[in-house]
Amino acid sequence: MLFRSTPTVDLYFLHGLRHLVSIRHGGTRKRPIWRIGPNCFFCNGAAVIIRYARTQELRKLQALKPVRCAYVIDDDLAALDTDDSLPADYRQRLLDFRTRTWRQIVDMCDWVVAPNPRIFHAYPGKQQKLLHPAMLLPDTAHHRSKKPSARKGEIHLVFSGTRSHRTDLQAIAPALSTVLARHPRVSLTTFLGRHAPASLQGPNIHHHKPLSWRSYQRMQQRSHFHVALMPMRNTAFNRARSMNKILDAAAFGSAGLYPDLPNFREYVTDGKEGFLLPAEESIWEQVLEQLLQEPHRLQELAAKNLALARRIGCVEKQRDWWLQWLGLQHGKGN
Repeated sequence: MLFRSTPTVDLYFLHGLRHLVSIRHGGTRKRPIWRIGPNCFFCNGAAVIIRYARTQELRKLQALKPVRCAYVIDDDLAALDTDDSLPADYRQRLLDFRTRTWRQIVDMCDWVVAPNPRIFHAYPGKQQKLLHPAMLLPDTAHHRSKKPSARKGEIHLVFSGTRSHRTDLQAIAPALSTVLARHPRVSLTTFLGRHAPASLQGPNIHHHKPLSWRSYQRMQQRSHFHVALMPMRNTAFNRARSMNKILDAAAFGSAGLYPDLPNFREYVTDGKEGFLLPAEESIWEQVLEQLLQEPHRLQELAAKNLALARRIGCVEKQRDWWLQWLGLQHGKGN
């Protein structure tokens, strides 16, 4: 049986280990990591559970009596108690998962693998590994410059956030609307479809329907945008986000406009790899207008963002840690 790829499984595990994974019972000599379900893996007595595992997967793992178990989670589920800013149905699904399945996973695991230290607070007594998402990235920031040059005035903006970021986009929507109305040769693309903010409409605004993860990856390989917009309000849930959006911008060959939050400040130097902006309309409008007047900066920002993404999201470094932890390579795996 084949399993559908998901962002979390790919970004934290399969991008570096896919060639070692088998769906055959127990794995094989050349592919020793056995994928027993969409979100669970087993190798050398060690189990890996990724994000939102299903009950039937957990039963299979428990029957194998793993000697160690790692739980990969990139959401701060504890933040749901104080942060109600997420879409109501999405938040409810997370709450249901936390109530029904999450506790079972916590009881099974002795390791927690997460991309943000804030997540570890919900797992006292567990061994911890800070592990960033990883993906293969292009050689140069402007690897697919088929679209018109920014110097000709055609600048393409992209908001790649999912529906969980809709309210983040709404916070800066008036600024975007103003800039896009003022500059008709500037365009904005999102993948929110009917979930896009009603205030963001116009001839140079394109709201594509949400894509599957596989379709989104294919689109990234052939698309280029000059600027990636990553607004985030200062909420508990957002403060525990990963650096995945930096990788996202790099994959598009874009300069990045990031949130001015502690998790991003740790990695992004404002004005160097991108800009760090609070979710305030006036500031976003000011910075966008500045970049439109200085389009030559975009290529430099994109190149430095790509270098940063390569340091953060290194597939080889992530793979080496998993190989050690799974007992497939010498080392302590910590």
